[in-house]
Amino acid sequence: MVVSSYASINFSSIWIPRSCLLLLLGSSTTIPDIYQPALDSLYAWLRHSSLFTSSTFETWWTVVLYAIIEVSYTYRFGHNPHLRLANSGKNGSNSSNPIPKMQRPKHRLIEGFTYIFPLLLLDLTLIKKYAGVSVQEMALSGNYDLTAVTKTIHGTFLAPTLHNFTLSSPLQTRRALPVEPPT
Repeated sequence: MVVSSYASINFSSIWIPRSCLLLLLGSSTTIPDIYQPALDSLYAWLRHSSLFTSSTFETWWTVVLYAIIEVSYTYRFGHNPHLRLANSGKNGSNSSNPIPKMQRPKHRLIEGFTYIFPLLLLDLTLIKKYAGVSVQEMALSGNYDLTAVTKTIHGTFLAPTLHNFTLSSPLQTRRALPVEPPT
């Protein structure tokens, strides 16, 4: 009888975060009213934060979260080789092939730049458009004169609008956000 090497893995490190996430997602979809007051307060505070209203916030937020998740998993699998799927051969026996080394995050700067650069370019040149934001607010965030709003800016997100490039405002640095918090 072959005993799997996975029997010795501590599954609480897997099931506790999954259970918490499932509980959070389940309760937020079935009874969202318990979270809405906290979300309203948080959004009101964030809406006045210069970091959150920055046009590049979403790009940096995504990259930071990805980096945190990747580094934590790289560390976990680097220090626990028995958790790696590549470590087990057929029928749970160890493979004779060496495990490929995981690339360190500091060596991934070029890859990160290749991913981030186009997104930042779009963030800094296109006007961000969100539901619930008036065309006038979008025009102000895009450095447009309010008299030319109806001719140059469309309220729909399907029609991209370039930032009005001037010496005083060469890049789109601020985004217009809706007053109402997400629900």
